[in-house]
Amino acid sequence: MFKTIMPNIKFFVLFFWLSQFYLNSSLSWGAIVHESKDDSPSPRAIMISLPELNRSLPDEFVMASDVPWMKILNDPIHPLRLEYSQMIKNMRLRGNLEGQQILALLVPSARYSYVLSSGYLVLAEINRSKKLKKFSKHFFIAGFSSSVKYAGEAWLSPNRQSLLIDNNSGSYKPKKRQIEKVAGLLSGYLGVEVISQHRRSSGK
Repeated sequence: MFKTIMPNIKFFVLFFWLSQFYLNSSLSWGAIVHESKDDSPSPRAIMISLPELNRSLPDEFVMASDVPWMKILNDPIHPLRLEYSQMIKNMRLRGNLEGQQILALLVPSARYSYVLSSGYLVLAEINRSKKLKKFSKHFFIAGFSSSVKYAGEAWLSPNRQSLLIDNNSGSYKPKKRQIEKVAGLLSGYLGVEVISQHRRSSGK
């Protein structure tokens, strides 16, 4: 009897360890993260690859027709497009990160514009100066896309353990009713608590 039980125990142990490896590799793989180089002329920006995002958020929000940035969409040689290309070029790969590793890249006192678009989460530090604030406009960090999955502003919680987001984007005007779903999806993808907040103002 002992000899018949042993193979079953070995099989169970093998199955257990294989299942743990599979779960850890598929659920805790982290996200591919790029961030601005230290000598970048534009404000700090972070780009996080989330390839499952498009399937999880089927709806898209189209740029409002009354925003002044609409004309740039039809101008392939606009100077701002060159500046966007330069911002992307000035980013460096940080590798596969998750949870607190991602939050550690954010400045505690800063506020960020964010967009979810084309399988990426892009955050750009908001700078109020006239020269630099264009780099954090939602249409800019979305690569001049006419639509995005979601957009708003983001910032760290006071204890720096969570990411807070709202839907404050005047360019794309995302619906408030979806923000809880967005927060839940980001929590799962990033491995960190993401908390939805109400929009403060009409904003960008």
